[in-house]
This record gives sequence, structure tokens and C-alpha cells, in this order.
Amino acid sequence: MGGSDREDAYCLTSDASGNAIIAGTTKSADFPVLNAYQSTLQSASGDPFIAKFNGAGTLLWSTYASMLGGYEWFNDITTDPGGNVIAVGKAWGAMGEGPGLVFKMSAGGGFRWFRYFDGFQMHGSFANGVATDGSGNIFVVGGTTMIIIFL
Repeated sequence: MGGSDREDAYCLTSDASGNAIIAGTTKSADFPVLNAYQSTLQSASGDPFIAKFNGAGTLLWSTYASMLGGYEWFNDITTDPGGNVIAVGKAWGAMGEGPGLVFKMSAGGGFRWFRYFDGFQMHGSFANGVATDGSGNIFVVGGTTMIIIFL
């Protein structure tokens, strides 16, 4: 993308208009943000990012997307019928493994909402995949490293 430090794009999707959307993680304090929801790096360990390009390769918007302040990244990304962008991933904080992440942006790059999910004491959950249906419902797959006992 053009920052001076590490940038890893882990996932790619396209929307109904033929725009390409990528997401991943970056350590670049000078990551090229444009029309950003979040314009500064929150963690030197790495912040998640989302970037949208038109069919000609022109950057439409890009943003950091850190919500928990530790090392965070996105594993998968999709769009819904309204063109909103949904990214899912993982956080790693000062206490070790953290929660799974679900992050939603508007088609124009505006923040919609953020959620995390986890088991006991926010350790060991992750989101690896995301899909939407024709009604805009969001489906997330992932897992946990926690032992769960159902009684």
C-alpha cells in the first residue's frame, strides 16, 4: 500500500460495482489513509486496515480499524447487499490471545459498528470467515482455544 513498515493483506473481495476491497494488518504509522474513519496507528504491534479501490485501481478510501488497542488483524472480508463492508479477525493483547472481531463499514468507508466475541476472560477466540445473505444477515465462522463444558 505504500507505508514504510510491514503491511499484510490477508483477504480480498469485490462489491456489486466491481470495486476491490482488501483487509489485513499494518505496522506502518504512515499507512496511506484516505477518507479514513481512523487515521492514526493505535498499536506499534499492528493495526487492522481496510482499503477500497475502484476497477481502475484508484484508492477510494482506506482506514485503520483498531478497536481494542493491541495487535489486531482481519482474516476475511465480504460485502452485504447494501454494499457495506464486513471484516472479521482476531486480536492479541497484553494478556495474550484475545477475542474474535467483527467490524462493519459503510460502502463509503464510514464506521457502522464493531463487535467482539469470546469465552472466559477474553482469551482464545477467533473469526476466520464471514458471509452475508440476500437479507444482509451476517454469518461468522471461527473457533476458540478454550475448553467449554456444557452442563
